[in-house]
Amino acid sequence: MKKSRLAAFPFLQPSMKKNPRLHTAVMLNPAEVDVVFRDYPAEARLEVCGRWMLIGALNAATYSAFKANAGTDIKADMTVFPTPSGAVVALLSCQLGARQHRFVLPLFEPKVMEVLAAATQGALNIYLECAGEPTEGMLYDCPLPPECLLPARTMCRQIDVQKRSDFIAELPSIVLEALTLDLVPSLNAAEVSDVDVSILLPQAEMATV
Repeated sequence: MKKSRLAAFPFLQPSMKKNPRLHTAVMLNPAEVDVVFRDYPAEARLEVCGRWMLIGALNAATYSAFKANAGTDIKADMTVFPTPSGAVVALLSCQLGARQHRFVLPLFEPKVMEVLAAATQGALNIYLECAGEPTEGMLYDCPLPPECLLPARTMCRQIDVQKRSDFIAELPSIVLEALTLDLVPSLNAAEVSDVDVSILLPQAEMATV
């Protein structure tokens, strides 16, 4: 698994909380990655260009733990679950020690459909930013083997306008569940003690809210 220190992205608005656990995820397609990295050194560009990038954040304590153990393999898992609105959500969880980070990805979002297709071919990077620290972040290859992403890919499907609106209304309950410690069983021998969640918001719907 590759890891590198890169300047953090300006997409994630810093939380006003002292120790935030909920963050906004951002997904960049290869063309957007190329634009973001056009002024970076050639070595950094080689790590990311031509690949999708999923960006999330960690609270400062969890980020420090991930950074201090950068040589340790991160364990990962992806689960898929339906919501009352009829939407389907994927939860991409990464764990180091007793700390987990979880991406919440709505499987009706067009970019999610595209990224899962690309990720099954090994073309996905994950970038975890330190919340509130604009110069701190770590870049990883997606820690899941491509075949583990296939179940989520097969569940991708469009939903109608009413169900999309219903999904937005149920976001608070989805967030609360995603932050629950025991929602995802430990991916290693340690009991989960801390969870950060980065949620990808449906772009078309949020633009009209």
